[in-house]
Amino acid sequence: MSQLTESLKRLYKSGQVTADYINARTSLTKEEKTYILSEEPVIEDNYENAFKVLVGEMA
Repeated sequence: MSQLTESLKRLYKSGQVTADYINARTSLTKEEKTYILSEEPVIEDNYENAFKVLVGEMA
């Protein structure tokens, strides 16, 4: 895959760009869009992590 495709995949996976943004890109082929969107983004829930830390400190 091209460098653009790999970069967009990393951005999508990290939650920095949306699926709508990827699908709106006219410079990408259907195969490239499918490749980029094949993995769900991993979005960390900072509130959940903060709560775990708070509860752990209180215990």
